[in-house]
Amino acid sequence: MIDPIKILQDLIRIPSHSREETAAADYLESVLEEAGFHPQRHQNNLWCVSPYFDNRQPTLLLNAHIAPRREDVVLLGNVLRRHDRAEALFVLKRAG
Repeated sequence: MIDPIKILQDLIRIPSHSREETAAADYLESVLEEAGFHPQRHQNNLWCVSPYFDNRQPTLLLNAHIAPRREDVVLLGNVLRRHDRAEALFVLKRAG
């Protein structure tokens, strides 16, 4: 089972400045594989295609940066250290 709080905690611990996201991309790729997805990768860009994908249907792309802004990491890191999941989700929504 995927634990999003643990994944965020792990990502915060991995140095991943812009254009230096290899370790974070490696980690996320392994998380996706362990969850049963089949990630594809080009450099540090990861994506998964749904097994239900049909190119005749509208397509939705979810996109996010692997390397977050420093101020978001500090704020989210402080929240996660307190293990306050509700507040962490609020911070994620606000930062996103």
